[in-house]
Amino acid sequence: MISRQRVLFAATILTLGAGLSSAAESEQFTVFDVPNSVGTFPQGINADATVTGFSVDTNGVAHGFVRPPDGTIVSFDANDPVSINRKGWIAGAFNNDGFIRKPNGKVKTFDAVPKQATGATAINDDEAMVGDTTDANGLTHGFLRDPSGAIALFDAAGAQQTIPLGLNRYGIATGFFVDAGGSDHGFVRSADGTIENFDPSGSGDTLAIAINARGQVAGYYVKNNLEVGFLRSPKGRITSFSVPGAVDGTLAGAINRSGVIGGSCIDDTTRHGFLRMADGSFVQFDAPGATQGTNPTGLNDSNIAVGFFYDDHGGHGFLRTP
Repeated sequence: MISRQRVLFAATILTLGAGLSSAAESEQFTVFDVPNSVGTFPQGINADATVTGFSVDTNGVAHGFVRPPDGTIVSFDANDPVSINRKGWIAGAFNNDGFIRKPNGKVKTFDAVPKQATGATAINDDEAMVGDTTDANGLTHGFLRDPSGAIALFDAAGAQQTIPLGLNRYGIATGFFVDAGGSDHGFVRSADGTIENFDPSGSGDTLAIAINARGQVAGYYVKNNLEVGFLRSPKGRITSFSVPGAVDGTLAGAINRSGVIGGSCIDDTTRHGFLRMADGSFVQFDAPGATQGTNPTGLNDSNIAVGFFYDDHGGHGFLRTP
């Protein structure tokens, strides 16, 4: 089973090159840590800026958490929450099981197939989920779990491993698959079960990560040993992009309804967060105090980004509000 992987401060925009937006001039950061943890790693954010993710305790054990907009943090037993919907339902992995957590705090685990490792990777506003499950032969299959709990397995054509990572409100999923030669390719699975594979031109490996309500897909691919971001339209048109100054890669990992894309980019020294605005301009940022990289992991329709950063004391969560 493969799973995916905030005190207000003024921040200074990085000037790595041309094409940067000045939208970061008013940005604010909220940095937070789960109490009694040695690392806090947010993974998802919903429309009202409720955040979910995991923390690591002093014994190295991971625990799930949810943080509503008032800043209260509630921990719960589940080691890899990755997605939260508009109503506050959370999905992810709990050891070798998938799980769903209701807004009242009740956690229910499930297996896509009995006795197979299972993990959910995305949940939509109807409580449908996608994820993956690995069989006894080491083959990984995608699954769709509908709101009633019924599960349908699926595989992209030619796949040894099928890894769904995004699901929109209309039941359209995206992700990547690994072929027999070990190369990664993107796919989109329609609500009727039809799967379309795709690769940007020149791609050696393609990782489709997120899909919005309009059916736009964001992710990145590898070309000449360098990660390049992409935006795929509902009709299959692919636009490639690299953040100015990101000489060591652009990794897109989130997209909202407006087509704003969030992710990280790497210059010749470290990793920075970025937003690619709907007009194609870029905003780059670092969480305050980050000395070892800034890693956005989610983005909502208000352009509020969530993620984590490292300093000399470990990992910390952040919210960036434009």
